[in-house]
Amino acid sequence: MSQEQQGQPDQEVILWLNEITKSVWHKLHTKHTKIVSQTQEITNYNVVLSRDNEGTIKIPLIDLDDVQIMNNRSVSQGIYSGFSSGRYFCSYHGFSNSNSRHVGDLVFLHGAKPEIIFRNIAAPNRVASLVKAEKKRLQQLQNDKPIDNTAPMQQEKIRCYRYQDKTGQNLFQINRPLNFIVITDHETINKNYVVILKALPLTSLAALGIAILDNDKDLTLEAYANTNIETLFIIEKTKNFHLLESTNKATLGGENAHMIVYNGLINNVYSTYLNIIAMHNNKIYSILFNCDVEEYQQYLPTVTSMIESFAFIVRT
Repeated sequence: MSQEQQGQPDQEVILWLNEITKSVWHKLHTKHTKIVSQTQEITNYNVVLSRDNEGTIKIPLIDLDDVQIMNNRSVSQGIYSGFSSGRYFCSYHGFSNSNSRHVGDLVFLHGAKPEIIFRNIAAPNRVASLVKAEKKRLQQLQNDKPIDNTAPMQQEKIRCYRYQDKTGQNLFQINRPLNFIVITDHETINKNYVVILKALPLTSLAALGIAILDNDKDLTLEAYANTNIETLFIIEKTKNFHLLESTNKATLGGENAHMIVYNGLINNVYSTYLNIIAMHNNKIYSILFNCDVEEYQQYLPTVTSMIESFAFIVRT
């Protein structure tokens, strides 16, 4: 009888390994040595990223939200390298000698955030399938265990996101479904946005961004909204811009707001935008949701609930 059948945990073993090396020169630059600078592992229990001088990040598979493949593409020799091996994969080392090979970035989501990224991974679909299969195995083992009445309640489908400024002051909160992940990396998003709530999968256009702008010109809400619409007509006119709705009857967090709905192009995809603008403490708050035109009605109830949940937090 196996350890699994006996109800005992398996010993942790490496199922997939990728080592990234770098060259270190020494002895007056007459010779160099290759050392491992980063290790990427998938075991039967964890996803592990170890980086030289930066420590280790570990996500238990059972707690993993999802694994997504980004930048999936065919590349020629020299684009990817490393050493990979494991239970389900043949070992390879160095550069590929074939004309092309599929590579991609593996994004591991934990706590609704991209916590670990393995970049330029060969055969990413196979690696992602391995992760999902092992997670499913662990879930099945967990379901076979007796119910623990002291276990916490099942994770809710809605979470509250709170935004803090650089001083640590809470400025606002908004509810988000679990299939909207939080992105605050300002190298990834427009600098004016303090947060992006991105709908899964990551390859979709659907996203809700929140921007906070200084009202340097001391504009009224209507003046700013009208200027925004005029700018859209000028900038977006070559992108099939079409204004669908403009109203000053909206609200955001208890403040009067202006709502603009329009169509335009994003990366050659005809998209619908919903923009809510409000003033609070002499700041301009702008919520912008966009998605493929054909998906707008599908997302609208969810996005409406998210906007209705938005609340300014009283300064303490």
